[in-house]
Amino acid sequence: TVTLRTLGNTVITATQAGNNNYLPATVSQTLKITDANLDLILVHTGVSPNGDGINDYLIIEGIKDYPDNKITIVNRNGVKMFQQSRYDNAGNVFDGHSNVNGSLMAAGTYFYVLELNIDGQTQKKTGFIILKYL
Repeated sequence: TVTLRTLGNTVITATQAGNNNYLPATVSQTLKITDANLDLILVHTGVSPNGDGINDYLIIEGIKDYPDNKITIVNRNGVKMFQQSRYDNAGNVFDGHSNVNGSLMAAGTYFYVLELNIDGQTQKKTGFIILKYL
């Protein structure tokens, strides 16, 4: 049984101990999980960094499979508010603070460009996020 939780790659391994009729065996297969549009990356649109442990930072599903990445977040006027290479949903995250000027950003809608290096080619994904402090 496989339970799908997030986008990305996972390795499934099957093992057999062996017996009088069969030799021991181990087989591994990589399973690539995409969404309905076959996207490898899913950027969650809601960020609410209020300390409740839910959406406290921008979550990008599948990003661990593409460590050579860069995300840029701009305001509605196109002014760069945040830029991070090697975004990883762990230490390198967007939590509502601008890493350009250090300030806490105002609640509202922001736009992003996510650049991924996939097999030596740069691919871009664009969209928006909504920042709220509830």
